[in-house]
Amino acid sequence: KGEETIARVNNIKKGELYLCVKVRNLTRSFYYSYDNKEWFLIGTLENCIYLCDEGVPEDRKRHTGTLTGIYAVSDSPDIRTYADFDFFDYSDI
Repeated sequence: KGEETIARVNNIKKGELYLCVKVRNLTRSFYYSYDNKEWFLIGTLENCIYLCDEGVPEDRKRHTGTLTGIYAVSDSPDIRTYADFDFFDYSDI
């Protein structure tokens, strides 16, 4: 009962990569950067109410907050993909 957007970024350079999620109400905008200065938009999800931990997106009265986090996943079960995350920062701007 949520929206799903799959974004693919081709030709990512090897090495350090910065990821950013900008949160505004129920909207999430995803970005990446190589230098933590110039950011490139990957995609936007407009209604992320389904990411709440209550599991009841149809009942807004029980919605106390939408979760934000980070993980890595492979495109195929035949390909091993890994990621090392050494820093996660949350800022309320």
